[in-house]
Amino acid sequence: MAEVGYLIGYLIIGAAISWVLKFRGLTPLRRGLDRLTAGNTENLEHMLRVAGIGQEAPYEQEQRTTTHKATFGVRMLGTFLVVALLLMICPLLGGDPALPLPGLEGLLIYLILVLLGAWYLTYMWTYEIVVTDKVISAPTWWLKRKDHDISTLDMMESDAGYMWRLYFWDGKRIEVLRYVAGRKALERRLKRQIELNRRH
Repeated sequence: MAEVGYLIGYLIIGAAISWVLKFRGLTPLRRGLDRLTAGNTENLEHMLRVAGIGQEAPYEQEQRTTTHKATFGVRMLGTFLVVALLLMICPLLGGDPALPLPGLEGLLIYLILVLLGAWYLTYMWTYEIVVTDKVISAPTWWLKRKDHDISTLDMMESDAGYMWRLYFWDGKRIEVLRYVAGRKALERRLKRQIELNRRH
């Protein structure tokens, strides 16, 4: 039921932003996206700095179990990009930006994109990594949690963007978001666990 609430909330936010921007036009938004997606390293670094907002925030800890939620920066960045993308796509589907989808086909395309955007945002806003003495648990793209035996964790590495790659002795590999609350504490704990696993 919580997921349904998130979906409804995102649709309301998107509708409100669309209503405001239709009076001001989409030019300011286009200019902002052009600067954001210019394809150079400086813009990527800026986005990563935004994503890092909140990574020093307190994380949940109960005995030996820690819970690390996605940072506020990641959530807001994802929300902005999804809403902006939907607003940019509307004129491409034909018609006035205020009423961009005159036909049934266009309406169906737009609804599919809205649902995909809402699904992605639900993933980001409910994302959390849970670590215990026995498992590391992270959500899949289908919003289901999956546990992995932490005693088989063998290696971790960072990609060029937002994720850590975790490798296990059984050949499995998962990717987890590294922009989470208590990021440094989580990184230290995983590295200590890798060292411990290699000694045994």
